[in-house]
Amino acid sequence: MRHQLCNTLTLNLNTTCNLHCRWCYNQEKQHRLLKFESFIKFYENIIRDNVTSISLIGGEPTIHPQFVKILRKLEKQEVHLFTNAIRFSEKDFCKDVCKQENLKDITISIKGFNEKTFKEFSNEISFSEFCSAIGNIREKEKLIRVNYNCTEILSQSMLSDFVQFLRYYRLHEIVLHDIRPYATESGEVIKGNSSEALQYIAQELEKAGIVSYIRLNQPFCRYDSNFLEQFLNSKRVMSTCAVKKQQGIFVDSDLNIILCNELRHIVMGSYQKDFWDYKNMIEVYRKQDIISLYNKLAGCPMQKCIKCDMWEKCGGSCILHWL
Repeated sequence: MRHQLCNTLTLNLNTTCNLHCRWCYNQEKQHRLLKFESFIKFYENIIRDNVTSISLIGGEPTIHPQFVKILRKLEKQEVHLFTNAIRFSEKDFCKDVCKQENLKDITISIKGFNEKTFKEFSNEISFSEFCSAIGNIREKEKLIRVNYNCTEILSQSMLSDFVQFLRYYRLHEIVLHDIRPYATESGEVIKGNSSEALQYIAQELEKAGIVSYIRLNQPFCRYDSNFLEQFLNSKRVMSTCAVKKQQGIFVDSDLNIILCNELRHIVMGSYQKDFWDYKNMIEVYRKQDIISLYNKLAGCPMQKCIKCDMWEKCGGSCILHWL
């Protein structure tokens, strides 16, 4: 079997969110929600004895009506939560979630570092709730990881506010993302290039003593070679998509196996239709059409990539750049 890390699963709890961020892959008008009863069956048949690590995502996973119940049910698994953190501004919710020992870390997406930038990116006036949320999680001493999408170059005053925000909440490390392409419901691929913004923000945060890691969704050839070398040498570059690595299993809120969130419209198999237990699910990846699909996606996106010294580390980045 080619697929790796089949004990690692990413589960979409919903497609609904309490923010409306620019450049979010989740732009669907139809909101979907993982039914709790369906989750229980999926847990018993698939997750319980086979999955050791699970990432909960959305939408915004914490606004799922049974989020805490789902988290409690996953008591045998190591859980990683990806969230905008707004609900953690509710002290009772924060207490209930943070006391779950199976929750190993909370990765928070920073939408802004003051009222103005938060509203511009998320289209919501929720910065005060966001700040309260981080403070509440800090009180519970839960491990926080943060990331930031570099969609535009920040002015010096904005960078100063960003650094002050990170220092105030003792966030001394951050993962910076460039713009990630995504496919719409109609199949249109939305792309952008924010390599210049990421380079600038990373370098400025480094000067301020903030340790930056960079997750590149753009091909390496779009970046300055000296900049890349600095981060590669310090092992602070994350790249090559999970689809190309064939690592982990992605499941949407309808319990379909999908390629990834950005290619969530490509369904490879459906629970209680194409598979009923863990063994059946793994068999999905052995089907000839699925093997052919992965073989196609694993190839070089263009001829010049074959001779590129960075190919093994870059992999062309997100495959949506080449489809």
